[in-house]
Amino acid sequence: IYLGTVWNMKFSYDVILICVLIFGYFSSILPVWRFIQPYNYSTVYVVYFGIIAGVIGILIGHKPMTLPAITSWSIGMGPLWPLLFVTIACGAISGWHSLVSSTATSRQLENELDIRPVTAGSMFAEFTIAIIAVIVCATAFADKAAYLEGLKGGPVGMAVSGAQ
Repeated sequence: IYLGTVWNMKFSYDVILICVLIFGYFSSILPVWRFIQPYNYSTVYVVYFGIIAGVIGILIGHKPMTLPAITSWSIGMGPLWPLLFVTIACGAISGWHSLVSSTATSRQLENELDIRPVTAGSMFAEFTIAIIAVIVCATAFADKAAYLEGLKGGPVGMAVSGAQ
């Protein structure tokens, strides 16, 4: 990270594409223990740090939730019923599905009985990240008017500029 602040690294689309393809190639041909386990082992600390920092930030910042629970819903977007629960449980659903159906998970476990704690733990971690994201989004704006003003730039513009 420090090197990125000192050295201006600008890569073209083609260079980034080649790097991603090389990464994908090696991840598909190397054994799990050689490539995926060390990668996952090192990235899990980033996730743990993010969860801990998010919870501490929420507890210390203790900002009020100023947005209403529901602002509006357009039926043109489809029914609210299934989307609401998929949105709430998205991390848990995708995490559970990828762990249960992934061959990498089964090859890393010594015993089949270990799958429940592993998958339940991943669901809990993704649920915690989702709750942190919801709380941050609900407290990011002073009121609904500030939210609507930020939304004028579109969702991407709001994410880039952030709440004032």
